[in-house]
Amino acid sequence: MSTFLDKYTPTSDILGLFADPFERPRQSCASLGPNDPAEPSIAECYSRAHSPPLDRDKLSVRDHNASRTEGRLEFPDMTGFTAEELDREDYAYVEAFDLARFQPVVDLAEKINASAFFPQWAQLNLPPGEVLHVFIQLYFENFHPMFPLIHLPTCSSPETHSLLLFAMAAIGAKYSKLKGAHKCSLAMHELVRQQTQYLVGSRTPVSITSG
Repeated sequence: MSTFLDKYTPTSDILGLFADPFERPRQSCASLGPNDPAEPSIAECYSRAHSPPLDRDKLSVRDHNASRTEGRLEFPDMTGFTAEELDREDYAYVEAFDLARFQPVVDLAEKINASAFFPQWAQLNLPPGEVLHVFIQLYFENFHPMFPLIHLPTCSSPETHSLLLFAMAAIGAKYSKLKGAHKCSLAMHELVRQQTQYLVGSRTPVSITSG
């Protein structure tokens, strides 16, 4: 016995009344492939095989993996810059630092380098104090406005941990236009990683306000 709805409303229309209006149409797995065998599939279009090869020297710090570094680690030569070159990147946010302020970083680096837990450094020729000072200025000029993690007025206090200052300089080096600054930033980040891991693993109480 047919009803009024059966007579005047197709079955597909009735089912449509109860369908979810927000449901997206389903796509079969077969439709993901190319319609024409000569055309690439969607997966192939987004494959990394189409990306240009990466230049290791131009990799960002985020992509840098120290375990893939061939040979021993080293710092580039960051000496010989003129006063004019350094002044261009000195924004005078904090007072100048000398290399003696970073001596604890050097001492710990030599201690770690003598062990077999991390890749060895060919030589630990850290950038001179005036270059590290410029890198810290660049940190405050470019990174600090986005992530104000450091208290600027007390940053240059003698109680500020030397490794914290060195880590800030490593970030600031990314923004420097000095020759070799990018490679230096990678080396500094690796040194910070090693020392942070060493200090955490040694279970020695460390304060960011004690060098």
